[in-house]
Amino acid sequence: MSIPLSPTIFMKPSTSLGDPWPAPTVLPKLTQLDDCGDYKSELALVFGKAAKNVDEAEALAFPS
Repeated sequence: MSIPLSPTIFMKPSTSLGDPWPAPTVLPKLTQLDDCGDYKSELALVFGKAAKNVDEAEALAFPS
């Protein structure tokens, strides 16, 4: 079986999201002892209208 060129399915349920921003993120005590807390950042955009081959100058008009 070959690897598909694009994902066949992607799901991120609402239960995978944290508290609404700007709620504080509480790190466990174990990670606070030696500042070993790991971090990760994600960015999601919701596009309000269809876009294809948009100029850089017009790009900010599309995310909502």
